[in-house]
Amino acid sequence: MKYPCQRYPGLPNSWKPSPKNVFPEEKGGIVVKKVGKGSFHDFIAEGDKVVEFSAKWCIDCKRIAPDLPEITERFSGRFEFAELDVDESREIADEYNVKGIPTFIVYRDGKEVDRLPSRHAKTKEQIESFLSQV
Repeated sequence: MKYPCQRYPGLPNSWKPSPKNVFPEEKGGIVVKKVGKGSFHDFIAEGDKVVEFSAKWCIDCKRIAPDLPEITERFSGRFEFAELDVDESREIADEYNVKGIPTFIVYRDGKEVDRLPSRHAKTKEQIESFLSQV
């Protein structure tokens, strides 16, 4: 049996990607879930959640990526974090009117509480300030 997936090497050839798959990704000791069409609404349904809307090609997303482990660690007592790729889940980005990335949206029990749009999500300080005020 071959394991073609470099990111998740334990997946066999017979495995096919599905929108319902949620892959946890370690970021500084805190698990940041990858959510998509099949898992997004379940993720935000209960508790205080932060979802980063991003994409692999996004320059600003790449610029803030090194700071995210520290940010998620700092706010882990208040929020659970997830990342949603807008290219893979365009319908959800449209549903929540996400026009630029990165955009951080805070949900409480399934309802949007606040958001940090891309024009204000360029630095670690901006993201931390936003999360501190929510």
